[in-house]
Amino acid sequence: MRILTTLCLVLLLPATAMAEQANRRISVAGQAQVSAKPDIAMISVGVQSMAKTAADAIAANSAIMEGVFSAITAAGIDRRDMQTSQFNVGPVGQDRRSAPNNQPKITGFQVNNLLRIKVRNVARVGAVIDALATAGANRFNSISFQIENPAPLLDQARMNAVKDARRKAELMARAAGVKLGPVLSISDAQRPRDGRFGMMEMAAMSKAAPIAEGEVALTAQAYVIFAIAED
Repeated sequence: MRILTTLCLVLLLPATAMAEQANRRISVAGQAQVSAKPDIAMISVGVQSMAKTAADAIAANSAIMEGVFSAITAAGIDRRDMQTSQFNVGPVGQDRRSAPNNQPKITGFQVNNLLRIKVRNVARVGAVIDALATAGANRFNSISFQIENPAPLLDQARMNAVKDARRKAELMARAAGVKLGPVLSISDAQRPRDGRFGMMEMAAMSKAAPIAEGEVALTAQAYVIFAIAED
């Protein structure tokens, strides 16, 4: 019995030592942000049309969209930088509350045709929007300013985030009266943010309301686990 007890204690010692070693660590999250001027703008714009029949609504919408495409091309936007993002046709009816027996009657049809446009010269965003409004576009969903190739900036943000993590870990180690050991693991995440304007009527976009592209902020986070050095 004594031999069995001794054997169990011997087997438990390594596990206990490993558990203590696993607890001798400092976990921190470092964060860094870099900002830069955007070099592209993404515009989501569209045409909304209504008519008594679906065919008439589609025809009216198509006629305006042809003018929109021509205006975009005339503004210097290449066809490869235009893409239809949504097209739908649906009935329009009475308000259910005012309809007899709560059965709304279909009064017409509505067509929505949305287009996503990439503007490679951000200085021309205002001119492009003006051309769109003049051509008959009546729905402006959003505009976002972006960096087409954010990889170099994100790499810089990641390096700075790791440095920030080490700074925090060294501070915590000093406060705890221990020495910082080697890195045990690193993982990262980044959150690119763009400058964005929300949905509004296209008529509200005019030269009286100029667009400011500002800067795009790219944020990186580094989650680092350091060992606590042995005394």
